[in-house]
Amino acid sequence: MKHVGIIAKPDAQKAPQIVEGLIRYLEKKQIEWNVDEDTARIIELDNGMPKAALVNHVELLIALGGDGTILGVARLMVGSDTPILGVNLGNLGFLTEVCIDQMYLVLDRILGGDYRIDERMMLRCHLHRMGERFAEYHVLNDVVINKGALARIIDLELMVNKQFLTRYRSDGLIVSTPTGSTAYNLAAGGPIIHPSLTNMIITPICPHMLANRSIVIPARNVELAVRVKARSSDVMLTLDGQLGVALQTGDVIHIYKSDATLKMVTNPEKNYYAVLKEKMKWAEI
Repeated sequence: MKHVGIIAKPDAQKAPQIVEGLIRYLEKKQIEWNVDEDTARIIELDNGMPKAALVNHVELLIALGGDGTILGVARLMVGSDTPILGVNLGNLGFLTEVCIDQMYLVLDRILGGDYRIDERMMLRCHLHRMGERFAEYHVLNDVVINKGALARIIDLELMVNKQFLTRYRSDGLIVSTPTGSTAYNLAAGGPIIHPSLTNMIITPICPHMLANRSIVIPARNVELAVRVKARSSDVMLTLDGQLGVALQTGDVIHIYKSDATLKMVTNPEKNYYAVLKEKMKWAEI
């Protein structure tokens, strides 16, 4: 790899020093580099690139921040073959599994050709309102339908490949990828799914009926349709916990496997189970 892009969380502590140190490292290795506009601003450069252009301009993208940084970048990388390395500037994350004190050791191995790329499944969804299709999105973690702080229980109807499955009266519904299974899905009592699998996890949030439980279904050739039923108000569609769209009664959210995947460079020193054990603190039990 001879061309690396850098995207940093602008308000992360010590981000400017870390980015400047990384640039010095790359220049010493004779690696060409570019940064996005926000990152250029924190190190007082005026030649930053728009993020959407940067991800297709480099051979490797280094994202410095947390899992939220990766989620934001992932939506920009739909259709891109550029692999991404997540470096955590805070606590260990599931997506940013490389800690800052390991960054240069891991980069030495990656630049030497000793690395593995994992492809992570993404979801695609769009909204139908009064017969009109609009607002299409790609997500890495999850599509969530939830209620506002003062809203009543939401009434939702779920169809799988145009076949009615069930009706939920709950605080909301999570449709997650395996990568997102350790995010909101896990907090709502859903299962952990290995990120190499191709599944969708459907998990109700605080369901009124105890019989409504999480269900794991294959993602290939499957389309979900979630209809917001009558008497629902103050309901939001939330995408990766970062984008929100207000929903109306009668809206239908269609969710299916995206053709795009996110290509993640993994830490050669760790596997998924090591990260899972560390993040879940299972070693302390």
